Amino acid sequence: MGKIKWLSHRYKDRFFADPFVISSDSSIINVLVEELPFSMKKGRITRLVVDSKSKRLIERETVLELESHLSYPAFHRINDKIYLFPENSASGRLTIYEYNETLNSVNKVDTMVPEPLTDATLFHSEGRYWLFATKLPESNEKLFLYHSLDFAGNFICVNNGDPIITGLSSSRPAGNIFTADGNLYRPAQNSIMHYGGRMMIQQIVKLSKEEYAEKNILTINPHSFKYNLGTHTVNFYEGGCVVDGYGYLYPLIGHMANFLIKKRDIIFRSKR
Repeated sequence: MGKIKWLSHRYKDRFFADPFVISSDSSIINVLVEELPFSMKKGRITRLVVDSKSKRLIERETVLELESHLSYPAFHRINDKIYLFPENSASGRLTIYEYNETLNSVNKVDTMVPEPLTDATLFHSEGRYWLFATKLPESNEKLFLYHSLDFAGNFICVNNGDPIITGLSSSRPAGNIFTADGNLYRPAQNSIMHYGGRMMIQQIVKLSKEEYAEKNILTINPHSFKYNLGTHTVNFYEGGCVVDGYGYLYPLIGHMANFLIKKRDIIFRSKR
């Protein structure tokens, strides 16, 4: 992955995460994100309008806010319509909304899956929809796969309802499935060290109602000075890709404190 140009904005009282690019041109990029003001302690779905060249935030506007937490604003296009199905596991279901990009508004359509799914990621191939998701209460370590001929519902869990992937290293989805050089890839979170610590790019080797297999081909670590504590979403769009990252609110102070803590631990161990 090349050098990252981070979003430039003035906010210190909230974070933006889980970016999905809804549209872009030579002037602006429209991104759907999770926005979480620290005072609210729950996320909502927001559209960010970003300058394509400078990556400066031009405008932000709330798309969807509920009484419960919202994040991971995945979407799917059918003809000229955009359907949004954000993570809302606290509600106990995955809900579909029709998104009007012009008005930046949504209308509830239907329940997609009546289960508390987390970071549900949809892939359409040869007339069939595949839905990858973890779910409560083990949202970081058990990946389930569903399939349906109908986008709006009737999803069936494969593998007799058992997870297709287990463990903290590559279960939870981290962005849309994508193709490159004729191969299919699935971004996944690696939460072994801590939640959203790094990302894994998994090549899908087998995908059917009877079989699923994947293998790791790349690990993405957070190397930015400003956002060095974790990264857990990557999505591609025409002309580039978008990622998130998290770090200290005041990076220099955070790095200094971390250095002193490590130094103290080394001194303490040497005195034993």
